[in-house]
Amino acid sequence: YKQADILQPDSLWTNKHLAQCYKLDGKPDEALEYYRKVEAAQPDNLNIALQIGQCLARMENYQEALAYFYKVEYLEKNSNTARRAIAWCSFVSGKHEEALKYYQLLLEQPKAKAQDWMNAAHVHFVDRRIQTAIEHYRKAQEAEKSHSDFIGKFNNDRPTLLALGLEEEELNIMLDLLI
Repeated sequence: YKQADILQPDSLWTNKHLAQCYKLDGKPDEALEYYRKVEAAQPDNLNIALQIGQCLARMENYQEALAYFYKVEYLEKNSNTARRAIAWCSFVSGKHEEALKYYQLLLEQPKAKAQDWMNAAHVHFVDRRIQTAIEHYRKAQEAEKSHSDFIGKFNNDRPTLLALGLEEEELNIMLDLLI
């Protein structure tokens, strides 16, 4: 793709593919550079707006990411992908009421995902609403294929939960409560 870009600079197709490759390679800053080129040519492309938001979120630029996710959620009329992103970015930015508002919208749907239940539980846990957190974690467990899948996903979020003020011991006690 880099060679194609040299031969035909600023091709939308090439820029989209370069951005995807960098994103998949765990280089959101480089992906963002190419997504921004596509955005300049297609400012109304909501998929590109979503991709830019995801890159910004991976770079922990949550405020700018939220602007893109709000745009997608508004223009795409209740996009669950955008809602999930808004909820998570709000959570890690300390806007817990906003996060819960969006998680509630997701949880009210007939096919709420296990991750939605888990992330809502995380918000309640960090806010010390332990009983509600336990109830939501149990719903997340029920929606997972196995208890080990649940534990794995919970543990993936450990660094975030620790950064938001929970202690390692609290996380372990919560997992013990959910056995």
